[in-house]
Amino acid sequence: MERVFIAHYGEIALKGRNRPAFERRLVENTQRILGGDFRVVKEESRIIITPLGEYAVDDVLNRLKHVLGISVFGYAIRCEPIPETIVETVLETLREAPKPETFAVEAKRSYKQHPFTSLDIRRWVAEAVKNNYGWKLDYSNPSLTIFVEVGRRSAYVYLRRAKGYGGLPVGVSGRVLALLSGGTDSAVASWMMMRRGCRVDFLHLHAYRNSSEVMETKIPALVEALTRYGIRCRLIVASFLPFYQMITQAPPRLELVLFRRYMLHVADRLAALKGYPALATGDSLGQVASQTLPNLVAAQAGVSRPVLRPLIGMDKLAIQQIAEEIGVLEIAQREYKDCCSIVSRHPATSVKPETLIRVWNELGLGRAVEETVEQAEYYVAEIGSGLRRAEAQLQ
Repeated sequence: MERVFIAHYGEIALKGRNRPAFERRLVENTQRILGGDFRVVKEESRIIITPLGEYAVDDVLNRLKHVLGISVFGYAIRCEPIPETIVETVLETLREAPKPETFAVEAKRSYKQHPFTSLDIRRWVAEAVKNNYGWKLDYSNPSLTIFVEVGRRSAYVYLRRAKGYGGLPVGVSGRVLALLSGGTDSAVASWMMMRRGCRVDFLHLHAYRNSSEVMETKIPALVEALTRYGIRCRLIVASFLPFYQMITQAPPRLELVLFRRYMLHVADRLAALKGYPALATGDSLGQVASQTLPNLVAAQAGVSRPVLRPLIGMDKLAIQQIAEEIGVLEIAQREYKDCCSIVSRHPATSVKPETLIRVWNELGLGRAVEETVEQAEYYVAEIGSGLRRAEAQLQ
């Protein structure tokens, strides 16, 4: 018998001939998030994590929660796939558990060549528990559930199981450059793209004198919180001062949509230079004036790559619930000096693309885009290492 952590994946199992590549990436991501004190291997249709040194169970379970692609995980005892040994392991495990009022048994036999069924396992375990502890069996609302999984070479018994976020392992869907404002929406949108397997890097446009001042704000904390899921993330930081200097003659009602167009074009230009095939934003349809359908269309005109909007049909409450669940809500709600100071009180909600492009060209905002890109500074965040300045521009 030995103590291990066990993890399952859901969507990956449906990937057909590509499934091995997804599984390999999930194992690699799990290993990177847990570190070198654990051995991570795929065993049949599950991932087994074996501790190689001292560890805290709750800490490991918390870190497994950050591995996108894992749907269910738990802390188990591994034993031989022999009925007598499985029952003995269950009874040994229960000696450490608090006495429940009722219990249930969930059993799964993934290797079908064993001379017993899942129902047999469940019946044997239930009878042993009742005979040894006198607990009442209740499958409708049990106080304690005993989980038993039987594979070809090993069986696993565990009492603690938690749900992961599922989705796909980070890195299987390509790279995306996300616009990170520092607020809740863009942070959740970035996480949702990670959950779909994207390696997400961030572009942050700021109102400070330099990037050193930005590093004293909530932005590093927000990036590091997201990096717990993304494993390794890059941050591009640039001032929007070039834009601010050129919009003094702009119609006030167009400032907001012009700024959104400016952000997208800066991101598009950087994406072209650094090899990102798509952009991502935290837009939610109709949430603010710049996110009406006409304004989204107008602002995106001329952008050369797809703009992904995972929050487009979600309301603010649903977004905040996800933000709280993934641990970014408190950070995102901290005070911060952002672009809102340049937005007019009564922004236009239905700007035509041709109108926006004409004003854009008259103001020469294309130059603002190029100046911003030239002044961009680069950082890298990795799990356990914090945010550091990149020695050279990221490739």
